[in-house]
Amino acid sequence: MALTSRRPARLVLLAVAALATACGKPFTTEGTGTSSTGPDECRGALLACAGACVDPLTDPAHCGGCDRPCAGADVCSAGACQPPGCPPGLGDCDGDLGTGCEVDLRVDPAHCGTCDNACFATCAESACATPVHLSAGAQYTCAVLSDGTLWCWGQNAWGNLGDGTMEDRLAPTPVPLPSPATSVGTGRDAGRTHTCAVLASGAVACWGAGSNGQLGTGGTSDALSPLILDAFSGARRVAVGGAHACATTQARALLCWGQGASGQIGNDSTDDKPTPVPILGNVADVAAGRAHTCALMTNGSVRCWGANQSGQLGIGSTQSAFEPTEIMNLSDVSHLALGAVHSCAVSTSGPVTCWGEGSFYRLGTGSSTDERQPAPLDNLPDLAWIALGTRHSSAVTPAGDVLTWGDNTLGQLGDGTTVNAQIPIQIALTGVETTALGEDHSCAITTAGEILCWGANARGQLGDGTTDAHVTPAPVHWPKP
Repeated sequence: MALTSRRPARLVLLAVAALATACGKPFTTEGTGTSSTGPDECRGALLACAGACVDPLTDPAHCGGCDRPCAGADVCSAGACQPPGCPPGLGDCDGDLGTGCEVDLRVDPAHCGTCDNACFATCAESACATPVHLSAGAQYTCAVLSDGTLWCWGQNAWGNLGDGTMEDRLAPTPVPLPSPATSVGTGRDAGRTHTCAVLASGAVACWGAGSNGQLGTGGTSDALSPLILDAFSGARRVAVGGAHACATTQARALLCWGQGASGQIGNDSTDDKPTPVPILGNVADVAAGRAHTCALMTNGSVRCWGANQSGQLGIGSTQSAFEPTEIMNLSDVSHLALGAVHSCAVSTSGPVTCWGEGSFYRLGTGSSTDERQPAPLDNLPDLAWIALGTRHSSAVTPAGDVLTWGDNTLGQLGDGTTVNAQIPIQIALTGVETTALGEDHSCAITTAGEILCWGANARGQLGDGTTDAHVTPAPVHWPKP
């Protein structure tokens, strides 16, 4: 970085030497005659920017990070550009000196960290919080943000939104948790719904309907706020079904709990389990349908168990399985998704396959016939993600394009119509990372950090502040501070 100053050269050199000492090692600066090529490291809170150590909290040329200059006469205070005279964390964003420093740059999503830096979701500690995990329940939706906060919206008949009430929420509402969340799982059954989250501490918390022990705390009562399960100290991912749930651990173990009438717990029993029981080891991931469960093993194979009336276990029959049963001729699976009564898998060495109930064309094969074994979806591009709802399905390509198929009665495919799709169709939505599908609605996280939703909205599950349905993707409306 060239230093341009009207100060005598000797003062410039003294300033450079002082900064070099602060950085820990000399660095090259044009016009100073120094010959070293550092800095190798900058001490404390200093950053290495353009060959110099700078303080991003106060440097107007690198305010909040390298090469983020403040405009005009603005100064850099606490890492945010603002007019001279504003205290740290506040800004004069309307340009009216009469209103003073009217904006709290630490929390305002329209001026996060600096004026006019808008966030799609929330602003915390002067930084935009972006969605990192999304899950769509039967008639509600939940999202974990990058700051560890968890937000839910939509149907709340059993306290499944976790906000201490049973009131539906038309826009994102924060869930009070004892520690930050990393992922969330939402219930498949609109008749009795519960929710679980994995916390950064490795614990699992659940709330909502509990009549079958699906909250995992040993009881059968509903809970309007999160309850911590005692069984987990290193949870990794949680999957929630109709009235059961399963979670993987960092040690690749799988534990399940809740309703067991169809064998969905996987412990060779039909008894309900109000506390988690160990099922498998060497598990890479888990997915839950309404009453069936599948585990993706670390070797790329898939094992399923539970209800199988439509062939959703993929084992070649319609007989329920009460313990994990391997799906034959399915290998190298990289991603697994379950709907209410159908299942799909993405394989690195073969086509995308789906199986189970075929009505409403939810399998994407062009037929409404049930499939008892994995059926290939012809002419699909490579996929990076797949998600299933009750009667519809979606996928995301590595380029961020979105494909949907199946039931579209309420616009849940997002193509602007209400016509069912027999095979995957590409909709006008790009730049997507992941999707999440509920009973009759769909949501997506974009690479820009926005959540868009579409389909049914009678319970506020689209999160736009209304109960109006949308046949094309519409942005979630986050609350203002």
